[in-house]
Amino acid sequence: MSIKPGATAFTQILYFPSSNANNILAATFTLTSASWATTNQVLNISNISSLSNLKLKIVGAGYNTGANPFVFLDNFKLERKSCPTSTITLYPPQEDGDDCVKQQKQFAKNNAFQLYKKQIDEADKDFREKFTKKCKASMEELKGSYTNQEHHYTLYYYDQAGNLIKTVPPEGVEVVNLSATLPNSNTTYEQAIEDDRVNNTHLVNTEHRMATKYEYNSLNQLINQYMPDHVNTESWNLNSKTGLPSSYQGKSVSFDPANPLLGYTVGKDASNNGQLFKTTDGGQSWSAVTQIGYGNINAIAETGSFFFAVTDAGKLLIYDTNNPGWVDNTNALPNNVTGSLNDIAFFPTQLQHGFIVGDNGAIYYTNNSGASFSLYNSNAPNVKLNKILPSNNFMMFLGNNGTIMHSTF
Repeated sequence: MSIKPGATAFTQILYFPSSNANNILAATFTLTSASWATTNQVLNISNISSLSNLKLKIVGAGYNTGANPFVFLDNFKLERKSCPTSTITLYPPQEDGDDCVKQQKQFAKNNAFQLYKKQIDEADKDFREKFTKKCKASMEELKGSYTNQEHHYTLYYYDQAGNLIKTVPPEGVEVVNLSATLPNSNTTYEQAIEDDRVNNTHLVNTEHRMATKYEYNSLNQLINQYMPDHVNTESWNLNSKTGLPSSYQGKSVSFDPANPLLGYTVGKDASNNGQLFKTTDGGQSWSAVTQIGYGNINAIAETGSFFFAVTDAGKLLIYDTNNPGWVDNTNALPNNVTGSLNDIAFFPTQLQHGFIVGDNGAIYYTNNSGASFSLYNSNAPNVKLNKILPSNNFMMFLGNNGTIMHSTF
């Protein structure tokens, strides 16, 4: 190519568009001029339409283009040139002047912090649980045996509230032989106790004696205590509002099963006069029953809607709750009744069967709920029979001189 150089040299860059966005094509060519000895000059070219008949406009300091600033390139080659590295400039966030926006952003930050903290706590908890489970699963056992030289034990039992509920003194401790087997089993006591601990059961029972027991209320206050060397007693407080005189000595009391509020009690006063009292409010109050006139009543028993009473005059009285009033029913007894009738009772589960006991070993039996009685052939000794103790299947008769008898129906 031919160019018309100026007084000074210049340097320009020639760029070509490329299909690759990361690179740009640059043209390198050789200048042929008497005044230009420099080669491989890189010139800036614009308005490129094709690579054939490529011409460029020289723009540079000190180069006089003259009337025709365009020159032709005789020969050239293309080189691939890398693009410069892009840079990103970070600017500090701008403060928002809107208070509502600030508040919403603060709420978002707080919620994000709470969720993050919750996630951390859950992860920490999960780790601790797995760690503890792993450590417990690898627990080792060490078993040993030794000869026990102790000969005296005092056992203390506590409930889950920490209250002492039972103590057993050395005299009452029955030591378990661990090598012995359970009754009707091949399992030793040692293995059975171990099974109870593992399975949370209580199949091994001890036979300790002389236990002192303690009972507490819901406030963990001691309310009862039972000791093996003390006799159990019950305390009764006198209620002066019941209508019973303070001199009254009760012998027997009975309530109507069909009407638990109705009941009678018999006894005597300080002068040994027989007394009979009635209640219609379950024993809250009592009133005297007068005008009986059959001697001292010794005992009362009931069979549904009927009350029976026996007296020291050998009388049998009956009271019908459907037709109130005491009636002499002595004709239901055999004709040869002599002496006092001391007690009457019926079987709790079969009220049609009952007994009456009296002086001289007399025992009378009924199987029709007291409609009639007959002399019971018991071969009882000729002593005064004072008391009947009923149960479901038999009767116990107690009398003078240590007499104890029993009978079934």
